Amino acid sequence: MMAGDMFASLVGALVSDAAAKENLALASVFGASFSGAIQALRRKRLEEARDILIEDVKIGNKDLNDAAQIEDVIACMLRYGRAAQEGAARLNLRLLALTINGMYSRSRLISDEFMYFSDTLSSLRREEAIILGVFQRHVFKLQDPANRREEGFEIQKEVIGEIVPAYIGTVEEFYAYCGSILRTGFLELVNGFGGSFYITTPILDRLSKYASIESALSREAAKKETEL
Repeated sequence: MMAGDMFASLVGALVSDAAAKENLALASVFGASFSGAIQALRRKRLEEARDILIEDVKIGNKDLNDAAQIEDVIACMLRYGRAAQEGAARLNLRLLALTINGMYSRSRLISDEFMYFSDTLSSLRREEAIILGVFQRHVFKLQDPANRREEGFEIQKEVIGEIVPAYIGTVEEFYAYCGSILRTGFLELVNGFGGSFYITTPILDRLSKYASIESALSREAAKKETEL
């Protein structure tokens, strides 16, 4: 079986089975009509998750003969499917899919590394993703990301200039979202010359090896345009 087919099949089979079991439990409590509505919603989410996976995971004809690799693939697919069941937005699913793609393109999937990022990426709000994506791009342009603290105040000014008010209404809202992003470990608050500022961390650098957050945002925006 081609690797891409295996990814899609794993999502469909493993996650649908879990959803079916949950729906049986719901039926005994809330009745058949409610269970049917839940089943339809979950089916829609799984179909969207499958489509995103097929769109964004381009692993060609690589063989998956390594037993350890197959285990990692299954673990990643289960986590991806769980995010779909839990109602993760399409943007979040696309971030997960692009991370899977980036990991596999670089070498191979490592489930521990993917699990490290999956909970965080699944929980990001769109505004938080926008902020992180712009920060990610500006830091990536540095000759040496280790200099981010020295240039952090200027980087933050540039990020604010791009985001406010185009995507986030006020600077106060920008700072509020940055404060919320601290939970992810992707940003840190630094006290430096000119005052405090937010800057990215080496943890976001690790994610940057695999996925661009702005790429996920642009791909999702393009997908929505085609659906209008």
